[in-house]
Amino acid sequence: MTPHRHAPQVLVVDDDAFSRKLLLDALQRHGFAAKGLAHARDALSEALAEHAPDFILCDLAMPEMDGIQFIEALGSARWKGGLLLVTGEGARLLQAATKLARALRLNVLGSLPKPVDPGKLAELLAGHRHIVAGSAREAGVMPTNKYSEAELSQAIEQGQMILHYQPQVRMADGEPSGMECLVRWRHPEEGLVYPERFVPLVEDYGLIDALTDRVILLATEQLRSWRQQGIKLPLAINLSMDTLQNPTVVERLHDLVEASGLTAADIVWEVTESRVMRDLTATLTALSRLHLKKFAISIDDFGVGHSSLAQLRDLPFAELKIDRSFVHGAYADQVHGAIVDASARMAASLGMICVAEGVESPEDWAFVRKAGCTHAQGWAIARPLPSAAISSWLERWPVDFQVLNQVARTRA
Repeated sequence: MTPHRHAPQVLVVDDDAFSRKLLLDALQRHGFAAKGLAHARDALSEALAEHAPDFILCDLAMPEMDGIQFIEALGSARWKGGLLLVTGEGARLLQAATKLARALRLNVLGSLPKPVDPGKLAELLAGHRHIVAGSAREAGVMPTNKYSEAELSQAIEQGQMILHYQPQVRMADGEPSGMECLVRWRHPEEGLVYPERFVPLVEDYGLIDALTDRVILLATEQLRSWRQQGIKLPLAINLSMDTLQNPTVVERLHDLVEASGLTAADIVWEVTESRVMRDLTATLTALSRLHLKKFAISIDDFGVGHSSLAQLRDLPFAELKIDRSFVHGAYADQVHGAIVDASARMAASLGMICVAEGVESPEDWAFVRKAGCTHAQGWAIARPLPSAAISSWLERWPVDFQVLNQVARTRA
């Protein structure tokens, strides 16, 4: 297939001439405009040029500037294209490099071991054609990287923040066990903006308490409405570590829930340690007091960020949620599979509920069930839904659960 003149541009960075040619030929056959370079320094110049490639495939084991240095340079330059990493040095290096790239806010599409299967590479890139940087440039729209404090304060005050809900189910019988509240910003010009683009800024600007209060108000109003419809499921609400540093947080959260006419049994507080605790004493105090008030507390995104075994030892968590980055595809990844297995066993030994996030396929479902996870959440069950769609999902789910189970058994 001859690449179209507007075909996505792929830069293959690999010092092995044979491997580079093999990948270039495969990409061109699949309609990509592909170019190869043997040195990462040359690739960096291409990436930062005016007509930058949409995708870069980079081998980690490179002469002079290695792949890790290349990733750091792209991160410093805030490169916006899609990055795909490959190596023949083993899965652990690939995992470390992927984590580094994501920490630097690079758009990592995936990673592949060498020798790279050209068909899998082309398939992976084809699935991301819609996010190519070139498309954004041609449309005259580039991603917004930063919102002002005034914009975000106004968005919270004027009710532009809305909630979507992602169901969580019990693995043993598929019974719905709760909903996680996920905040979205209905931006007047940009449409729906997802939390990774604004929540860190909300924390930086000191607006996180205002956002949390707004989320609790929306969540409890929705929960009361569902109660009237006969839907009786607890809601999980995310708490920032910054919120837990506030000395009045326990009374404020308790009063907000009580004023809504709900009880502690209706709410699960999910704590993600995306930022280092400024004051461990304050966090211990807040979570212990919330536990005394009979609220369930979940450690979210376990295994990433700053979450660790120390938190499980020191803090009163009732639930452990294994991060999606470990769960999805763990059935085909020895390292990730071992992490999911160990996390599930540890949760069971501590008497904790174990939720697998990122269950996106029948294979994921079969794997986490075998690993001993008690609950699951992810696109194989339901994507995050607006409140109006929850009733329909509840009606469909019993049939979908049977189908998911049946397919999972055949593929396990």
